[in-house]
Amino acid sequence: MDRTPVVFLCHASEDKLLARRIAEGLVEAGIDIFFDEWEIRSGDSLRQKIDHGLEGCTHFVALLTPNSQHKSWVNAEMDAGFVRKVDGVSRFIPLRYELEVSMLPPLLRGMHSPSLDNYEDDFRQLVADIYEVSRKPIVGTPPLFVHSEMGEAEGLSTAAAKIAIEFIRRSEHGRYGDRGINVKDLLAATELLEDDLAEGVEELAARSLVKPISAAGFALGYYAVIPTSRLFAELDSGVMEWVTREDAVRMAADLVNGEGHMSVPHWAEEVGWQARRVNPALTYLMDRDLVEHSNEVSQPFISNYVSRNVRTRRFVREDT
Repeated sequence: MDRTPVVFLCHASEDKLLARRIAEGLVEAGIDIFFDEWEIRSGDSLRQKIDHGLEGCTHFVALLTPNSQHKSWVNAEMDAGFVRKVDGVSRFIPLRYELEVSMLPPLLRGMHSPSLDNYEDDFRQLVADIYEVSRKPIVGTPPLFVHSEMGEAEGLSTAAAKIAIEFIRRSEHGRYGDRGINVKDLLAATELLEDDLAEGVEELAARSLVKPISAAGFALGYYAVIPTSRLFAELDSGVMEWVTREDAVRMAADLVNGEGHMSVPHWAEEVGWQARRVNPALTYLMDRDLVEHSNEVSQPFISNYVSRNVRTRRFVREDT
């Protein structure tokens, strides 16, 4: 299921001005955020508010500065954020400002910790990392016959098909935001003119297959494009070695023939499929309300747990 990123911003009170600038920038970039001065009101329970913010975050961003380094409250929040990272329910991003890597706690030195040395450029990269926009070098263009065949089968223009194929080929997990591509790389990879790229992106966005990441100062009005889970569920079959609907039928059949519920990671291990293949099949079922699913994720799967509903058996029966 597609999900807007939600950031929990951990910071020291002495860094409030910088934290507020970061929070405002993330909101402008379409990222939801838990920022204490926006969330906590007079009389609120600090612990309950913080717990609520932590439970809902997909990304825990710790603003690490000379001020925050030894703050007990900051360290307590980072402990909670790190537990969520270990549990696979959120990413942990140590964000440095005027702090050398050598000054970080030992546990954080082994993690990539971006620094806000050049604020505008570094903040843009932070946004790209949260959206998982790929830094991967450009992959060669697939043969033209692949574009035309998939485009015709799915009712896509050549431009839209080229764009879709780039996302399908680069994705590691077949889920929302995996992987985003900046406009410059997308133009180079597809060999499309800017106007053709814009039309292709608009066509895919109209079908909820991609989402442009808006930003001022860019010619097209956005600097990158990210795929939705639906793109892989709808279009994988034209490029990958599997047929997503058939995979969805197999998952549904195992629900019907089994106990009626199952852990997605355990099922994937049993059938020998990676998340890249499982997620599109699961999206296919979820988008059509053919299964019930938990909102809890187990990275890199889009849902941790699924169960049958009244439509699951009919779906399996109609396909056999």
